[in-house]
Amino acid sequence: MRGAVFTLVLAWPVAAIGGTRPVPDACTGAVNRNLVSFIGANMSSYQGNGEAHLDNVMVCGTATRPSFSQHSSARTHHGGHQVLSLTAPTEDGRSLLVEIVTNDELDGKVTAQTGDAVFAYGQAYIPSPNEHRPGDVHFAAGIHDTHCATHQGADDGWVVVARTRYPPNSCPVR
Repeated sequence: MRGAVFTLVLAWPVAAIGGTRPVPDACTGAVNRNLVSFIGANMSSYQGNGEAHLDNVMVCGTATRPSFSQHSSARTHHGGHQVLSLTAPTEDGRSLLVEIVTNDELDGKVTAQTGDAVFAYGQAYIPSPNEHRPGDVHFAAGIHDTHCATHQGADDGWVVVARTRYPPNSCPVR
């Protein structure tokens, strides 16, 4: 084999529009590890100025109440939204209250009932302490952009509620 040349090709994951992650088989604290780390790194210094965001974060948990509608505003930019409230387990046995905000136009209308299993993949954020939700609930974190990627660096997001995946159609290949 003298003089032979071998080429090794490695496939590296690329953080570009169009990738995604599979839905886990079960909801465990390990699924929520990146979200918990994001909260820990941003919670104490976050002032509600909209700067604490992280693309490509997964969360899972159980819906704590029926979802509710949130209509378009200057903050949400596009059409109506649905807000799903869930308790998310952590690896140390605690749980966090997390909101999933879906976009009716881009995800389809995503609803959940109390007790539904929920998985979501999108952009994590720390909600402003000044934002009020029904029942004066304050969430430790949220996930939005749970639809086909709309900006560079974001994977295609999704939500699964009681085994139904949204958006219902595959995202276009870019």
